[in-house]
Amino acid sequence: MSYEGRTPDNHEGEPQEDLRSHSHLSYDEIKDKKPRREGEFIDKSENEDKYIIKLSEEKIYEVAGIAYFIWAMCDGEKTVGDIIHEISVEGQVEEDQIKGPIVEVLQQLQEAALISI
Repeated sequence: MSYEGRTPDNHEGEPQEDLRSHSHLSYDEIKDKKPRREGEFIDKSENEDKYIIKLSEEKIYEVAGIAYFIWAMCDGEKTVGDIIHEISVEGQVEEDQIKGPIVEVLQQLQEAALISI
């Protein structure tokens, strides 16, 4: 499983700031937090490689598959540690290999207001 380093794109063509420029969360800071997704899944994009999430009438995002998968797991019940564990088991990957990329995706989703941590 790999994350392509994409930030959520605003579907309506408005420029979206580069979310990677902000300070980074660490795994230890958020491992016990229970992120909750915001918005609703609408559909897959026309070429089916991105997922469309509607936050409000003005904010519609297209996100990469891995970002959608992580967003969908943010139910407000699972901790970040639980999410990483489930993905590592499902993907048959060591948790240490995916902690960093998953925390980065969570941070980008939070900065786009698609999850609250």
